[in-house]
Amino acid sequence: MEFKLTFDGDNATQKAVAFKSFVDEQRVSGIESVEVEQTAGKPGDQGIGTFLGSIITKLTGSSETIKSLVGVISKFLELFDGHLVMEDGKGGKVVIPGGKKLTPEQIENIAVTFSNRK
Repeated sequence: MEFKLTFDGDNATQKAVAFKSFVDEQRVSGIESVEVEQTAGKPGDQGIGTFLGSIITKLTGSSETIKSLVGVISKFLELFDGHLVMEDGKGGKVVIPGGKKLTPEQIENIAVTFSNRK
């Protein structure tokens, strides 16, 4: 299962890079990879493309793993204004507000929303 997490605001790229580090430190079981999305480099250019304000997250699919990821997102967003958009590439999309903690019920509802999508 793959999710795209997009941060809003002027410092979206910095949030995305900080979030990747935060998730890596949390060591959530079931998360296979967390990568900051970037543009492709131009032919002949050295190095990588420009970082974007979004993250591509790959998980082993279970509602518990999704709940864990949403819990980590909530914990991270408590520190920031703005919001994050979580998309599954199949039409599922949830906006998670920043600056406050999600309740366990909200986390469960988001996990169920994505878990029930095929």
